[in-house]
Amino acid sequence: KLEGLLTNSNQLTVKIDLTSVNTSIDIRDKRMQEHLFETQKFATATITADVSKIKYSSLKKGESIQTNAPFTLNLHGVELALDADVIVTKKADKTLQIITTKPILLNASSFGLTKGIETLKGLAGLNAIASNIPVTIALTFKQN
Repeated sequence: KLEGLLTNSNQLTVKIDLTSVNTSIDIRDKRMQEHLFETQKFATATITADVSKIKYSSLKKGESIQTNAPFTLNLHGVELALDADVIVTKKADKTLQIITTKPILLNASSFGLTKGIETLKGLAGLNAIASNIPVTIALTFKQN
């Protein structure tokens, strides 16, 4: 579950409900929420960005621009500045789509998630769990 807002002052905020993690395996979901994300303390991840330098407002229906977009990710109580290569497309008069063109690599240690990964490895009886995770994003914003 996520919700987002793109304001008239070009501020983007996306909140991700980490209690909604769904891998289609209930026990894995519960363990990730409890031991990795620690959702009892950190239930939400938040993406924020100032998109004023992206000239999306002049796009006509069906037009796209490709750009690099700096943003901030707050995850597990850690705020980190990142950037993403994205395509911004105006899909309809009041619809804007933002899609990453390549994955964003997140490192678990950057967000203090290493202990949680070690716990998950032990619980699942695994030798390894990746600590560099590729993430892609596809967002659609509809103007009210």
